[in-house]
Amino acid sequence: MYKIAFIDLDGTLLNSEKQMSEFDKNILLEASKKINIVFASAGGFNRILPFIKEIDNVNKNSYTLAFNGSLLINNTEDFSLINNCINKDNLTLLLNWIYALNLTEVYAYNYEKSKKLENEEILEEDVYKIVILGNEEHIKKLREKIPHSIKQYFEITSSEKTRIEFVQKGMTKQQAISQLLDHLNIPSSEMIAIGDGENDISMLKMAGLGIAMENA
Repeated sequence: MYKIAFIDLDGTLLNSEKQMSEFDKNILLEASKKINIVFASAGGFNRILPFIKEIDNVNKNSYTLAFNGSLLINNTEDFSLINNCINKDNLTLLLNWIYALNLTEVYAYNYEKSKKLENEEILEEDVYKIVILGNEEHIKKLREKIPHSIKQYFEITSSEKTRIEFVQKGMTKQQAISQLLDHLNIPSSEMIAIGDGENDISMLKMAGLGIAMENA
């Protein structure tokens, strides 16, 4: 019997307009009476919160996995199991590489929101994730150029083919899920995972039931 389900948002639960269908909402409202529903996303908590509210899941015993595992927080925001921003030295290293390449479509994510990277003010803030946007070919070539000096300090993945996402090394959906399962005393054999992106692969593999979307 499954006790918990980890569900990705973009490309999985949400449609092309970034919305949850009434059909899916009603299913999750019913399912949440029997199983713990956890949204596991590359996005920030504030972006995920409206969907949490749609399925009436704002309570201290339910959790959300945000920023690809850099934040694991209960849905009333008063307790976090993981809250790991990018180390300032590592952030400086990454930004220097980005500046050297003259990349312009770069966004930094803090707890509240994302902002376009236009100056070094971002170094004064707590940053969970850096994202580079571009067309598929550009992103593919850019990933091939990322040096070891960057890779050794970051988890680098893509939730979509038009983006590269950087979070602190060791922060993945898999490790965050493992920590939550331990906290709730639920074995991985009793979890469901549903996703579509590269950053979902590890959680699909560890689940008792891993479901890849048709568009994965």
